[in-house]
Amino acid sequence: MKFIAACNPYRLYTQKAEIIGLYDEAKHKIRNLVYNVNPLPVPLLNFVFDFKTPEKEDIKRYISSILLNILKKIINDKELLNTIRNIALNAIYDAQEFIKNNFEISSVSLREVRRLGILFEWFYKLLKNPFLKIQLEI
Repeated sequence: MKFIAACNPYRLYTQKAEIIGLYDEAKHKIRNLVYNVNPLPVPLLNFVFDFKTPEKEDIKRYISSILLNILKKIINDKELLNTIRNIALNAIYDAQEFIKNNFEISSVSLREVRRLGILFEWFYKLLKNPFLKIQLEI
C-alpha cells in the first residue's frame, strides 16, 4: 500500500493578512504564514520533494487541456472551439499572473479553470436557449 500526499509549504505573507470570516486567535498562532502548517513527523522528512512552481508553458498547456475538455462537450465546430480556447487561455493566464504579481501567489489556483468551465457552460446554454432568456427577463 502506498500513500501519496501533498503538503503546503511554509510561505510567509508578503502583504498584510486579511482576516475573513470567523477567526479564533487563541486557536491559531499568528506566524505570518499563508497557510496554517503543522510540522511533518521526522520519519516523513526523507520523503519530501520540492517540485517547485510549474514553468509558464507547462501552466499554459495545463489550462489549455482543461479548456479543451470543457469546450469540446458543448462546441462542435473545431475552428470556433480553438478560437474560444485560445482567447480563454490567454485571458485566464494573464488574469492569474496579474493576481500573483499584485496579491499573494497563493491567491490563484488552476482549480479556478474548472470552475470557469462550469460558468461558461451555463452561459453558453443560456445563450443557446431563447426560452431560458425569456424566463430570466420576467
